[in-house]
Amino acid sequence: MPRENFLGPGPWKIAGVDISGGGAIYVPTEDADPRRVYHNVAIGLDPARNLNNGQPGSLALWIEALDLKTGDRVFHLGCGVGYFTAILAETVGPRGS
Repeated sequence: MPRENFLGPGPWKIAGVDISGGGAIYVPTEDADPRRVYHNVAIGLDPARNLNNGQPGSLALWIEALDLKTGDRVFHLGCGVGYFTAILAETVGPRGS
């Protein structure tokens, strides 16, 4: 699933932790090369509101815990830009929903 198709055009803003203020800081990628978004990082969608496309490693663990099979039904509440929802749809296949 091409993550960059769900993020808008680059360069992207990589979310990091601001240890001094307890919030997030955003560092822009140096260019719009899609390889920049294939790391275990949250990408800022609306940094002013701290809205991000989450860390794939965390979401992968949660999706794996669902133990989805082809044909299963799954509901994704708060699907954001739809990247992880698309992964769920691919997991349950055309017989699932």
